Amino acid sequence: MVNALVNRSTSVSGLLSVSGFTCDYGSATVLRDLGLTVLLVEQKIGFAREIGHHYYVLDRGTVAASGRMAELDDAVIRRHLEVA
Repeated sequence: MVNALVNRSTSVSGLLSVSGFTCDYGSATVLRDLGLTVLLVEQKIGFAREIGHHYYVLDRGTVAASGRMAELDDAVIRRHLEVA
């Protein structure tokens, strides 16, 4: 799988960008176990909570909330992530 990622990626300033790659639990776990950092942009909070170590909530390009994933509580989710 990693070979497939490298073959489909481009490197810019030390960042590995993979277009068209679908990240599921299995692939995210493999990448994490390899010691790679993954920037996951995800709408499904359950999936993000399951594999993430830290979270950042952006509001119009500004970090509105951040912390360890274990500290992400329902109040933060309601305040920043729920659609009213």
